[in-house]
Amino acid sequence: MTDLRLALPEQLSSNAEDGDLLQQALSTIRQHLGMEVGYLSEFVDGQSVFRRVDAPGLEALIKVGDSKSLEDVYCNHIL
Repeated sequence: MTDLRLALPEQLSSNAEDGDLLQQALSTIRQHLGMEVGYLSEFVDGQSVFRRVDAPGLEALIKVGDSKSLEDVYCNHIL
């Protein structure tokens, strides 16, 4: 069984087709769960850096490359 945490960085950097697939999956999952925002992020030096974002109509609030302190995101509390 593949560990997604190990496979994800390779997929994020491999090629445009993989990026498109990840973006499509993120959009589909966001819509299925009825969420306004979906994102994939990477934890770097105490920050959650957004690597993929799906937030139709909210692009001014969150976009690829933005970051937030881990203290301000729910993901850190789960970990």
